[in-house]
Amino acid sequence: MMFKCPHCDKKTISLWKKLFLDPRYKYECKECGGYINIPYYTLIVFGVISLIIVYIISVVLNKGWIYTLFILALVAIIYEVIVLLFVPIIKK
Repeated sequence: MMFKCPHCDKKTISLWKKLFLDPRYKYECKECGGYINIPYYTLIVFGVISLIIVYIISVVLNKGWIYTLFILALVAIIYEVIVLLFVPIIKK
């Protein structure tokens, strides 16, 4: 599965490359040299959701830390799937 570069509209971004895109850094397209990234809101949404889940599991449900970490790992996996399927690659 390849994704289009927003600069040259060619499918040059691999699945693995998109998985590891981080809004704090810019990445270069191999074809055109344009810089690409994903929007900052993805990091903010993930952080807020993670904090809410930790609060609910730890404080409200009074579950242990192992259970909390397991759920957070699941949330991280779901986050990556959402990023792959729905978050656009933007020009940086």
